[in-house]
Formats: sequence, structure tokens, C-alpha cells
Amino acid sequence: MKRVLVLSLEKQFFDTVQNQLSQFAPVEIKTFSNCLDLMDQFLSRYACLVILDIDLVQKNIIKLIRILRAMHREAKIILLLSRENMSFCSAALSLGVTSYQIKPVSMKSTCEIVGTTLQLPVKIN
Repeated sequence: MKRVLVLSLEKQFFDTVQNQLSQFAPVEIKTFSNCLDLMDQFLSRYACLVILDIDLVQKNIIKLIRILRAMHREAKIILLLSRENMSFCSAALSLGVTSYQIKPVSMKSTCEIVGTTLQLPVKIN
């Protein structure tokens, strides 16, 4: 089973992403609104993908990425950000962030980018 941890206030959105992706392969997506809870889960149970909403942590995003990288270097990270926080994106990409999406994000594009990152055969209509 592919495990994904998400830092976002959009739990219902990511529950729907999980339902869509589960049609193609077993995927578990856990959503957190607090970065400490996310890091605790990341330490206790490995996740191959972490999705971070920059709007929740803003200036601390670089620190958070460094901490996650120190815990599990091979985990992939995707950023969700608003246009106002684009300045954090280039620094985050230099730390090995896999990809980013600018909000508002659509269900289809989120499923496709998560599916591609997890190497799932995803086709969302």
C-alpha cells in the first residue's frame, strides 16, 4: 500500500483523491492540519509521499522540508501554494521537492500528479 501524508485543511478533498486513486492501486492518504502531527506520523510510519500546503506554514516551509528530508531522504514531497507564496518555491525545489501545484488545484490534476509521483497507472476523466 502506498502511504501519503498531507498537511492541509482540505481533508474532504484529499479523501476524494484517495477514493479516486484507490481504483488503480491501494493508497492511504492521511490529512493533518498541524505540522507536528504530520512529522510524528512520518517518524512512526514511513510515507513515500508528503504533500505540504505552504499557506499553513509559510516561512517555516524550508525548515519543515529540511526536517522531513533528514528523517527520510527518499520520500517525495509535493507543494501546494497560492500565488502569494511563490517566492518559497525555488528554495524548496532546491531541497529536492518533487513538484508543486498552484492553488486552486483541481481534483483531476491532483490525482494525476499524485498518481504519477507514486507511479500508479492513473487515468482520470
